[in-house]
Amino acid sequence: MATNNKRATGVLGLDPVLDGGFPRGTTVIVMGSPLSGIELMARQFWKMEEEGGTYLMIDSEIEEGMTDARTLYPDQFPPLYTGQRIVVDSLSSIILHHGIEAGLSCLSTAKAEAARTGANIMFIFYSNIHPPQEEIRVLRMADVVAPAGCSQSQE
Repeated sequence: MATNNKRATGVLGLDPVLDGGFPRGTTVIVMGSPLSGIELMARQFWKMEEEGGTYLMIDSEIEEGMTDARTLYPDQFPPLYTGQRIVVDSLSSIILHHGIEAGLSCLSTAKAEAARTGANIMFIFYSNIHPPQEEIRVLRMADVVAPAGCSQSQE
């Protein structure tokens, strides 16, 4: 359960590590390999509680309730950010298909939207597929970074 100005993650054992969850109104980067379970963490976050949200799927098959974003450009995402728990799966695909500047612009726009609405916008980001300089730029822009297996807040 979330406490204070935090939103529960939906992941057993993670909320106590984060002192109650993710700070409301922040962007969250969940980072790991494709086999690390970060997609499962994103789904658990999205389906948690009654706040509702949006899951923009770029990388895989569309499941019930998800929004098919495979043919959309990143600048088309903001009107789709509805609810308090929003997942973009994945920031890596945005960067690979549209470039690092488009990925950073998407993250920047999401950051402003999260701050404005109090929502959390979670991005899946795959490690070891981007040049180190790009990873650094992405991680510096995020409010919270949750590497697979551990987590840390940058607030």
